[in-house]
Parts: sequence; C-alpha cells; structure tokens
Amino acid sequence: MLPVSSQFWPTPYNNIESPFNQDGNSPLVHFLNNPDRLSIDGWELIKYDLGFNENGTPKGTTTRDIYIVLYNKYTAVLRVFVAVNEIVGYNGTSVTIKFTGGIQSSLLSNASKVFALDKFESSPKITAIAGYRPAKWMYADFHMSFDPCTCNNNSSIAIEIKYLVSSSITLNGSLTGQITPTVNGSVSIEEDGYSITELAGAGKEAKKAYDEISKFTTDQEKALKIEGKTNLQLTVAELLKRNSLNKFQEEIKKSSFLKEGLKAAPYIGAAIDLVNFFVGGGKKSTAPQEVKIMPMALQANVSLSGTISTQFPFPDITFYTPGSKDASCINDTQYPYYNEVLGVFNLLETPKVYQKNLETSGYYDQGTGYYEDNYLDIFQIAL
Repeated sequence: MLPVSSQFWPTPYNNIESPFNQDGNSPLVHFLNNPDRLSIDGWELIKYDLGFNENGTPKGTTTRDIYIVLYNKYTAVLRVFVAVNEIVGYNGTSVTIKFTGGIQSSLLSNASKVFALDKFESSPKITAIAGYRPAKWMYADFHMSFDPCTCNNNSSIAIEIKYLVSSSITLNGSLTGQITPTVNGSVSIEEDGYSITELAGAGKEAKKAYDEISKFTTDQEKALKIEGKTNLQLTVAELLKRNSLNKFQEEIKKSSFLKEGLKAAPYIGAAIDLVNFFVGGGKKSTAPQEVKIMPMALQANVSLSGTISTQFPFPDITFYTPGSKDASCINDTQYPYYNEVLGVFNLLETPKVYQKNLETSGYYDQGTGYYEDNYLDIFQIAL
C-alpha cells in the first residue's frame, strides 16, 4: 500500500494500492502478478507526487491528484499513472505528452508518424485516452525516440491530464427559406455541406443565367471542346468530363435542384474546369463584373448529431527532458530522477526509395468507356 496525502482522499495519510497490485481495476488487471515491474526489468522513476515531500512530511499545499511517471530504458516506454478520489461524473481521461520549453529534440518524433533525425516536425504531442474510476489508477504509455543531441540543449516536458465528461446529442428539424437577388455581394446557404457561394461567387467570376437546359448543355460541350465527338473520339480525361457533365445535367433538370441537385457536386470533381465555366459564363473574367443570384426557394430536412465534451484540466506534470543540458542543476523541482537520454532507437536519415518503371500497357474497355492502364514498377531502398 502507498500512503497518500490528497485533498480528495477522505483523510490525510490514506492508502492506495500500488498500480501493479490494484485488484478490481479492469484496465490494470494485466499488471497483477506481472513480473515486469522492477528496476532489473528496466523500469526507472522519472517523477512522482503522492502528497509528500522527499523526507516523508506532507506538502504544505495538499496534492489534488496523485501520479507516478516511470520509464523503461530497455523498451523506451514512458508510463504515466494518475489517480484521484473525486466522485463526479467523469467518464474519461486524456493524457497528453508534449514539449513545453527549450529546444525540442526528436524524442516525440513518432507523435503522428515516424521521422528521422534529419527531419522531424516541431511542437509534436501524443495523446492517449483512458477511462475514469474514482480512487483507481489510470495509465497511458508513450514510446520515446532516441536523439543523441538531447544533451546539447535545454528542454522540458509537460504531461497534460484532463478529465472528460462527454455526452451525445441529436437534433432533427427542417430548414426553409429563400435566396434573394444580390448584386456584387455574397449569399451562403448550406445544405449537406455544399455552399451555394461556391457556385455564385467563386473566384469573383460572373454567373450567366441559362434559360434553357439544352443551351446550357451545348455551351458546356463547346467549352470542354467535346461537342459533336463520340465517346470513342475522346481522351480518358474528356470521357470523365462528359460523364460528370451528364450526371450534373440530369440533376439540374429536377425541380428539387437546391435540395438534391447540389449533392451531385462531388461528381464534377473530375472536371473542375466545368465548375469554373458554370460560374464564369464560359470564360474567365478580365475585370470586375456584376454578380447576380437568381431568386430561389430552399427547403431541406436537417439532422445533426455529435458529442458534447467538457474538459477539467489537472495541473501539468512538468520536468526537464531527461538527459538534456543542465537538467540536473537548473531547478530541483523539475529534476527527473532518471536523468539519462530517453529512447533506444531512431533513424539517422530519412529513408529513400528508388522507383523504376519496367513496363506500361493499356487498353480501351468498351463496356465502361474508360481506358485501363497497367504498370509494372520496381522499388529499391537507397543505400
């Protein structure tokens, strides 16, 4: 049992089981009877706070949450244990490790993806999510990357603890309204994530009103230089544009264009110049022109769902990056008990791969109307 002096425990000098021996705590049950916990197994103490000074006397300011930060020098795993005996509606805990000062090393270079020592992202951070149980330990593991230049610079680490209260929310309703004529202005009505502004005023181009769908179709074919050509006479890119144009035209003919037609917008991704033509009247504007939006009615059903989360931060656990310059003498409250460079492996240089094309072939599929290309490539790691 570990003695604890915390404002949320019933009385001072209360006890809590070791995180390696806390029965009835399902997230940590795999630690029970697990021999991998001793210094001979590589585990070292980085920092801890159980509410006592190093001489065993209670701290002047009562500790809120208790924590233990360990590091395994053989596997490069930094492990954070945290516990609080606060009976509230928390249902989760987030634990984030990040740099908080000095010159950053490659210690956290695997935060989002692996980087070599010659190139890694600045201000990385890694976040782990754990559950929440009062008076029970929660933990998170982080893998450290080795950087031999750590000792050349001062830097510090922060472990950010936040308790979470999350709940789901669902809203259902309807949306009705009208888009009125606008001159040299902007109107934005959004439905299903697609903004009419993108059609009405993109690139400050003028919109040409088409009275007849047939004329719109003819002008589009001319603009794309595919008018009068059969599918067999078109290139792959032109076939994609014609296919996209046909789908868009079918949707724009419908009376429910605003509600359903805009959903066809993703189909014209293969012919983005088609959109430019649609909003620009067939050619790019060389000078500011008048932008007019035709009156249109809007009616749509709306359904929204998501999660509302509230965060309750715990004061950061901060300490100098182990093995960093002057970490042992600047401020003893930030001193890491294990003060050696963390990590056991890293890449010195970003790997390079050579690619060579040995064969390229293709054929026209009359069934789909598209060309199918086949490639034979080889790849080799650069030594």
